[in-house]
Amino acid sequence: MQYPRTDLQSWTTKFNGDIKVLQREVPIIHNQWNSLAPFFESHGYYLYESLDKALKFSLAARPRQSFECQEYINEPEYPYARRVIAREEVVPFHDIQSFRVWPAQDKFGREVMIKMIHTSDMPDANELEVHRRLNTPEARADPRNHTLPTLGYIEHEAVVFAVMPRWGPSFVGLRFCTVGQLFHLADVLFEGLVFLHENRIAHRDIACQNTVMNVLYQEFRYHGPDAHLLRNPPEVRYAYIDFGASLIFPMDTDIDTVILERESCMGFDYLGIAGGRANPFKDDVLVLAHTLQNWVRVIEDVVPEIGPYFDNILSDFNDPPSAAVCLERLRELKKRVSDDVLKSAPQAMLWKAGRGMGLQKYTPGQHY
Repeated sequence: MQYPRTDLQSWTTKFNGDIKVLQREVPIIHNQWNSLAPFFESHGYYLYESLDKALKFSLAARPRQSFECQEYINEPEYPYARRVIAREEVVPFHDIQSFRVWPAQDKFGREVMIKMIHTSDMPDANELEVHRRLNTPEARADPRNHTLPTLGYIEHEAVVFAVMPRWGPSFVGLRFCTVGQLFHLADVLFEGLVFLHENRIAHRDIACQNTVMNVLYQEFRYHGPDAHLLRNPPEVRYAYIDFGASLIFPMDTDIDTVILERESCMGFDYLGIAGGRANPFKDDVLVLAHTLQNWVRVIEDVVPEIGPYFDNILSDFNDPPSAAVCLERLRELKKRVSDDVLKSAPQAMLWKAGRGMGLQKYTPGQHY
């Protein structure tokens, strides 16, 4: 098989839960990316390498050039992530992520992700157009634009790649240590959704894994003395990623009147929503609220109003409040919460069916 391939099918996984399918596909997609290494190096980016030369399931290793970099930047500035990992440590990257995305470093050792966002045989250019609309100077100057910045585009034959800074997971891997940190996460993501909708973009695949945080760390294993501070504003930033399922509309579109076939995504499965025709902007609100509820509603013991807040959003799948209304109500609710409560530690990690899960009191310096 000749690499790299320029058709959409070659960049699309057929994984349906059957691990054997993934085992067959991983070597192919690794070869696809490996064949592009010289091309990206000519543009100043060094792709991560597979640890397993047999191209089986494996993490990716830092590129060799990382250890030879004479201009290494130890503390990169925004839009690059804060780094609380040693230079020689590997930032985990798993095979399931690799079909359209691959990690790399630039000549300064800064971490980036390269994503395939368009091929000539795609039925539309939605993802490319979303990136372009979100990254105009005007859009990036708006403080409500909580989307991962695009550093640039690289074209290879009929394929367009977007280069973005590499950030870490926003939900899992690093504990929320105060009630205020949870409020901040919800505020940022609802504000970011308001911005997307004002710009006539429906995300259509909101999920924990499709948001990121501006810090790179060893997930579940970072125990530094500043671990409880990494989620504190204003240093922390959260951002939406992955617009592969997104739709972009003309700026004069009345988003309340848009009705389309639902895009299949895990968020609807968790909500118990079947397919059919619906408003994608309202669906975004439902899925975001449900995603946040699982993490934020653990504060209900000290902020009892947070329960009715989420119940109100999720009570009517056909007509939830707009993202702007959800944000306004959240901020009004937070104003009524005392500073002592905002500084207190959540008494659970996850909420499900009216109960906290993973109950564990936070103690500064304790390992999580």
